[in-house]
Amino acid sequence: MRCRALLIVALAAGLAAGCGPGPDGPGPRVAVSTTYLEAVVHDLLGEEPVVLLSGPGTCPGHFDITPAHVARLKRCGVLLRFDFQRHFDAKLQSAVEEGLHIVEVPESGNLCEPATYLAACRAAGGALVAEGLAGREEMSVRLAEVEARLSVLADEVRGRVRGAGLEGRPVLAAAHQVGFCRRLGLEVAGEFCASDTPGALNRVVAAGRARGVGLVVGNVPQGRVVPDRLAEALGATVVMFENFPPPGADGGAFDAVVRENVARLLATREAP
Repeated sequence: MRCRALLIVALAAGLAAGCGPGPDGPGPRVAVSTTYLEAVVHDLLGEEPVVLLSGPGTCPGHFDITPAHVARLKRCGVLLRFDFQRHFDAKLQSAVEEGLHIVEVPESGNLCEPATYLAACRAAGGALVAEGLAGREEMSVRLAEVEARLSVLADEVRGRVRGAGLEGRPVLAAAHQVGFCRRLGLEVAGEFCASDTPGALNRVVAAGRARGVGLVVGNVPQGRVVPDRLAEALGATVVMFENFPPPGADGGAFDAVVRENVARLLATREAP
């Protein structure tokens, strides 16, 4: 993930409970690097408590792994992280030596795409079974339920976009939202990233102007600076899409993020 700045995460509240035994019995057995993977765990294991390493408003590819993180992870059995977070592993070797198993979950597409979430659930599900946190048959049932739910979700949101008359609408989209925009039926006339050079952004503006773009779709973790600049150049409207649920959300948190993004999109339908 490309972000402009290194963000350091304190996470005092999320890590205070830690992993392992506490005064009321065993602590969380599972740690996750993002709220996205927290949602995956809750979909697959119900109300299983987890230790969360990064909170809302942080770039998931650029936050600091602190000694406090490592100390708590030493008392966990498994950490789920994305493939783009592999660079964190070097700071976790002491926890690995004490039994932490790091499970890599591939980012198979834009995170808001239901197919991407399903792939993450499948990757995590296999690992959770291997760790003894769920039975194979139980996990198969859970995954089938998630797959059916996501199929309904995908049809629902595409239908809402079509019903609002937005299907085929040309947009400029942040790179981390391009796939999701296309799944919704939008036409992506150009894509951008927060790290793009002025020359690259000028080319994106030219592409947007050629297609009569009136909407710029930004990515919340990367901020509004670039989307606002592009929108100003085009006289367009900005809508910001999120990829990550709030911390502590229960099963179905991913679906809520997708629906909220679509609601934000529909709110722009009167925009030029």
